[in-house]
Amino acid sequence: MSEAENNNLDFNFKLDPKSAFEGMTLAGKRVFQGPGKVGLYAMFAVQAIVAPLGFIGIYMVGVLLILGKLPDSQIWMFAAALMGGAFGMFVNQVVYHRMARMVCESEFGGGGRMWFDETGVQLEMKASHWRTGWQDVEEVLIGKRSLSIAVSGIVLTLPLSAFVDRVDMQVVYEQIVELFEQGKSA
Repeated sequence: MSEAENNNLDFNFKLDPKSAFEGMTLAGKRVFQGPGKVGLYAMFAVQAIVAPLGFIGIYMVGVLLILGKLPDSQIWMFAAALMGGAFGMFVNQVVYHRMARMVCESEFGGGGRMWFDETGVQLEMKASHWRTGWQDVEEVLIGKRSLSIAVSGIVLTLPLSAFVDRVDMQVVYEQIVELFEQGKSA
């Protein structure tokens, strides 16, 4: 019988990088709502405009240095622009995946115990005990690999491995959302 079926919302877990990345991504979407969209558009501009223009510039300077004249073909400029855009997205992903691995390798973020009740969420690690009331929780999020609790700029993530299966994770999510909504309105 799963912990959710027992109404026991107490989980021991070991966080893995893919679940940590998903939790960061789910919580990160909240940053880019409302006025925060300007930051998202700026990031996309760097990835979609600045990086490709940089690659076009490198291509043109390279051709000029090697051949002594500017390139005649526009197809290679287009290819350089695509490579620049891909490079920008790749660098962005590498940074976030590295952050997810770093969280999993840390003493605080790698795993522990998380439990939920009518007062909020508690997280216990080797040397830390964290309690957050529902009034401070901003959102309860669910993905394919994780269930996450967004608190300000922090995300507390329970990986899928803490549950029996995805169905169990969904049941737990619904129970936590109910606690969250009751706690917010209290």
